[in-house]
Amino acid sequence: MLGTGNGGIFGNLRVGLDRTTLLTTFALLLTAALAWVWVVQQSASMAAMSDMASMPNAAATSAPAAQPTSAAGAMADMPGMKSGEQDDMATMPGMKQGDQGTADMPGMQPTAVAPVAAPATVNQAAAVVTAMPAMPFLPFLAAWGVMMAAMMLPSAAPMISAYAKGRQRMAQLGKRSIPTVVFTLVYLVLWLAAGVPVYVASRGLATAVGVLPSVATALPYLFAAVLIAAGAFQFSALKDICMRACQHPFMFLMSRWKGSGYKGTLRLAVAHAVHCVGCCWALMLVLVAAGAMSIPWMLLISAIIAAEKLVPGRWRVERAVGFALIGLGVVVLARPDIAAALRGPSM
Repeated sequence: MLGTGNGGIFGNLRVGLDRTTLLTTFALLLTAALAWVWVVQQSASMAAMSDMASMPNAAATSAPAAQPTSAAGAMADMPGMKSGEQDDMATMPGMKQGDQGTADMPGMQPTAVAPVAAPATVNQAAAVVTAMPAMPFLPFLAAWGVMMAAMMLPSAAPMISAYAKGRQRMAQLGKRSIPTVVFTLVYLVLWLAAGVPVYVASRGLATAVGVLPSVATALPYLFAAVLIAAGAFQFSALKDICMRACQHPFMFLMSRWKGSGYKGTLRLAVAHAVHCVGCCWALMLVLVAAGAMSIPWMLLISAIIAAEKLVPGRWRVERAVGFALIGLGVVVLARPDIAAALRGPSM
């Protein structure tokens, strides 16, 4: 292992705003900003399409329901028919009680009874389908990758900048290493790969709801389960192990930068990406369940991830978020109808 002595990579390095750190951080934040611009535009476009698609349903819902009408009720509205005259028909010779309300008269057809509207909770539950992708696999994956760049690059900037400084030191020692761009791409590719199971699960859930609409009534409870599980993960040992690596970039690099060359630094990049996914996957699951293109949820999850990695005393943030997620999950269990209000547009 390349240690911390004078001959080591990090022996003469100090944490600070040197030129390498500033340029690397600026490039990462600029990339994230451009990704956010695309995400906001895409989210607005999808919200507009969702509103247009819901207009026919809203019109049908707002239309007054047809009331069941008997033949006698229709006769009462005939010109010249006074109120009560239809009752006198029951006393006519050969007319049995109730015949005046039948559809046996020539040309008289029964009025169709309007179908009973589905309960509001069912309609709301149908809106809680997690991340039903309306796009093919490759466009979905590309959109997911841009979204991950927007959300994850700012909080990963300290680690990537620390690697850039270490690589600069390696170059001074005549040692090879993968470029900082490649180190960053490895990080993004692993988050990109995380979008594959998201797409498969979302498509499967959408198919299940299409085949069996009653499945939609269980979706708010699934959303609640995701919230509670993500909250519980905040207190787990795995979360703590992964967060220690992400919160202390130089310590992570010093302990894992074993050997030199492209192969060794590529392993380092993979280790960094794995640790980041390990500490943030549950929060991303909440994002998917809440609506993958929901700007408020994206901003909230991004802020939580950044606070966990960058704020001193991260355990306070982790536990506060854990309690909040568990509490919100319990609320959704008690009031499933609010699940639809919590969700945003999905890809």
